[in-house]
Amino acid sequence: NAEHRNIPWLREIDPDPIVEIHPDTARSLGIGDGEWVWIENWLSRQKFKAKLTLAVLPQMVMAAHGWWFPEEEGAEPSLFGAWKSNINQLIPMGSQGKDGLGAPIKNLLCRVYKVQDRGESHE
Repeated sequence: NAEHRNIPWLREIDPDPIVEIHPDTARSLGIGDGEWVWIENWLSRQKFKAKLTLAVLPQMVMAAHGWWFPEEEGAEPSLFGAWKSNINQLIPMGSQGKDGLGAPIKNLLCRVYKVQDRGESHE
């Protein structure tokens, strides 16, 4: 599930972790196309770039999975930025399928809000 973030030409095509948001929803949240947002629930907060699209319903957002940053430090605790934009961090542990395959969770409640430019760092 590495999604090949380390292959330069694929990274050029898909340079940032994207969350797709309906334009009406984005407008109501004060989020513009291409702005960085937090996706948050009780487990974690993850950073994504907003892409406004009619492809998702107004009451939903859809985030890319498998994000890591090969340009960042590989040693712990960074692990190539694996904890910055990893939507799986919003899923409870132990939620794998009974055959050990991908998580059966396909949706969850979350809060989406704009990243503020006041030195707000990733937690």
